[in-house]
Amino acid sequence: MSARRLISSRAARMGALLFALSLTTFTAPAPAQAQVTRFHQDVYDAIQRGLDYLRRVGVRTGGRYVHRNGRGMDGLAAVVFLDQPRSPDPRDGFSGFRGMPPLDRVAVIRMLRACVEEENTLRAAGNSVFLSTYSAGQCLMGLARARVSGAPGNIGAGLTLDQAIQVAATSLVDSGDPQRGGWTYGG
Repeated sequence: MSARRLISSRAARMGALLFALSLTTFTAPAPAQAQVTRFHQDVYDAIQRGLDYLRRVGVRTGGRYVHRNGRGMDGLAAVVFLDQPRSPDPRDGFSGFRGMPPLDRVAVIRMLRACVEEENTLRAAGNSVFLSTYSAGQCLMGLARARVSGAPGNIGAGLTLDQAIQVAATSLVDSGDPQRGGWTYGG
């Protein structure tokens, strides 16, 4: 076989291969589109209305979320903001700290700082644990969720996020009933 014929044969095979690849590339089905049902949209819209309500409450209260019993609910409110969905498509996941709007990030930092400051105030007053198990638990949830979703380590509260998580976890463990086990809402 001549060199010319060998090159021509290889070129033909290469051309056929490239043609076949181009067919599969350009004729392959498009990626699946999001399957957002009416239910998904309704849930998303309800969550957005809830977030809007919390934003309005935050404006009225200077960014604090306080239960009628006077205890802070800032950690739980932070979780709500951190776990807001990115879109009505449930496959898009949650925004977390990195993915939320800038004003919500500022609000979440304020909520986390309130948790830590409440703990610092209680400790300065001679209390060794959070005011209640509920307070410790909801703050721990907010702090931990913020930590794993990209919040900065320093939130301007005298403790880093990691230190605050450690304090809240220790307070929660220390508030358990050593004889009967478990916790109560009263601490």
